[in-house]
Amino acid sequence: MPIAPKKSRCCPIARSLAVLSERWKAIVVWHLLSGRKRYSDLLNLAAVVPEHILTQVLRPLAIDGGIQKTDAH
Repeated sequence: MPIAPKKSRCCPIARSLAVLSERWKAIVVWHLLSGRKRYSDLLNLAAVVPEHILTQVLRPLAIDGGIQKTDAH
């Protein structure tokens, strides 16, 4: 796992590369580029990504502010 540079000294391009450098993140983010998706939609679109891996990918993206998790109701 690559080490991300400190947030305070990092340019946006370096930060993006650090976030997307993990194996599955780029695939998940690519699917999200077309608009909002439900968790089940991502499971169907990215069928090659196991469910536990999808959860591991989405959680840090939400914490870092890369995606916004909303309630479906």
